[in-house]
Amino acid sequence: MVLAVLPPAAVLALDPGGLAPFGPAKWLAVTTIVLGAATLMALDRPMRVARRPMLAWAAFLAVVVVAAAVGRDPLYAWIGTPERHLGVVAWVLAALAFVAALSTTEDEGRRVAFGAAVAVGLAGAWAGAEALGWQPLHLVGAGTRPVATLGSSAYLGAAAALLAPVAAGLAADPRTGRVTRRLAVAAAGLGAVAIVVSGARAAWVGAAVAALVVAVARRPGRRALAVGAGALAVAVVVALLGGVAGRVPDVAASRDGGAHGRLDEWRVAVRVVAGHPLLGVGPEGYRLAFGRAVDDRYEQVHGRQQLPDRAHDALLDVAATTGIPGLVAYAGLLVVTGGLVLRGLRRDPWLVGLAAGLLAYAVQSLFLFPLAELDPVAWLLAGVLVARVATTTEVRLPAVVPAVGALLTVVALVAGSLDVVADRRARAVLDAPTVVADPAGAARLRPDAVRYRLVAARGFAATGSSIGLDRAIDQLDHALAVSPDDPVVAGERARLLLERARRSGNPVHARTARRALEALAADDPRNPTVLLRLGIARTATGDAAGAERAWLAAERLAPRSPAASTDLALAYERVGRTAEAGAAARRALARHATGPQVTHLRRLAGT
Repeated sequence: MVLAVLPPAAVLALDPGGLAPFGPAKWLAVTTIVLGAATLMALDRPMRVARRPMLAWAAFLAVVVVAAAVGRDPLYAWIGTPERHLGVVAWVLAALAFVAALSTTEDEGRRVAFGAAVAVGLAGAWAGAEALGWQPLHLVGAGTRPVATLGSSAYLGAAAALLAPVAAGLAADPRTGRVTRRLAVAAAGLGAVAIVVSGARAAWVGAAVAALVVAVARRPGRRALAVGAGALAVAVVVALLGGVAGRVPDVAASRDGGAHGRLDEWRVAVRVVAGHPLLGVGPEGYRLAFGRAVDDRYEQVHGRQQLPDRAHDALLDVAATTGIPGLVAYAGLLVVTGGLVLRGLRRDPWLVGLAAGLLAYAVQSLFLFPLAELDPVAWLLAGVLVARVATTTEVRLPAVVPAVGALLTVVALVAGSLDVVADRRARAVLDAPTVVADPAGAARLRPDAVRYRLVAARGFAATGSSIGLDRAIDQLDHALAVSPDDPVVAGERARLLLERARRSGNPVHARTARRALEALAADDPRNPTVLLRLGIARTATGDAAGAERAWLAAERLAPRSPAASTDLALAYERVGRTAEAGAAARRALARHATGPQVTHLRRLAGT
């Protein structure tokens, strides 16, 4: 049964040779399997539907489609960004997975559960090996915690919280065969290891809430309670040995992460919702609205090492992208489906496992966000469970529906395969020891993916020639044609325009760079990097007072960076403002300025 392949494919698919090893390969697997499985099931049998969940899905998808039609990102609102994939397509795939699962028999549902056990067992084994020091893939920005086959410790925790209870339920079910039970026991244990060593506090909370709800609903005996207490003790030991136990007190102590960080992120998200209450900013639009919604405090505490593109709460994320109507429709979908899922707590153990996993996943999403690769798996499991506890009705689909499904499956297969090839070519450009002859090869394969344009721009700029710089800027112009307000692309384009102006000394180039940076600053007025570059551009166009304002703002917004203080010190020195130059130099040194200018700053500071 094809649907049973979805959990292991979504969790385990990866391409070690790609620029993003866990991105294109997973999305290729998820899209083709969901579309292909739904098509095959529509050809094989009458489809079954559960009336209330289907109405809830229809209402939510209607709002998502309208929000995408008026959203800020004209393309990615529909297909999703290459990094997150959470556009209209992802929501439709989740709905399709749910609908297809409603038509499964009990034996087919058990095979789906076994697929989930296989997925979490292998991912858990990988995560455990990582915790012991094995590093098969070296990922930039992944941190020190295990990521297994998910590429992110938070994603690993989410997947394990969803699937480990499914394996445990299968292991506890008396109708499970002996060999399958043993494999499920091992998978449940490895999944529990993955939850712990991931250090994902959202997953910890989700798993704890699910365990508590199951205990209340099932009223376990003393033996089961003893087993649970033992499992908790083992989890604590694993957390201590894995070096993640310290993340518990960090919830309250850390200013950059934990509770403080989440509250700061939610505060910004609430501003986005308040500014766009009717239909939000459209799917994938949060990254475009963040710059206007962020406040001084957030910028000063958290900085902008990575562009925030999610609200880190599923409900807030939906509200920001689809507005209050979308939030209401989504909440209705969760309530309707969740009520049916909770009925599974009173049924056979394997259904209890499904219900527990779905509950854990839903709770952890309140501290993370919807995941395009995992949400279809969650809705698949929900459909399997709902099919066992709800009244369903048979519906015969017109012949055109499977035909359209087959066509879409082929489209997904071709597009996904091209993305995997393009991702490999992009990595080859960045890993090449010398300048490559054709940096734009990946972009030609997938011209809709702005990240390949960014790679091409870097490759052309690396030539060091003015022609290469012009070609790099041209690549970014093409990227902005795909996503006109993308802040990463616009920021890189402005940087290259400023570099071109610096090299050429041409006043026209300087004015062009300044216009680009002024536009960026208007859209993201609290971005210190943009303000630093804007100060340089204003200086190049003769606006010393404007440059000072930009650098003072950057200095205030990035209290740990010496860059703005250094620029101010040198600018003050040039115009003879000696006292102010010395004060700025002292501020730069207090912020641990480094590099060849340190000696000069010390002289200005009088130290």
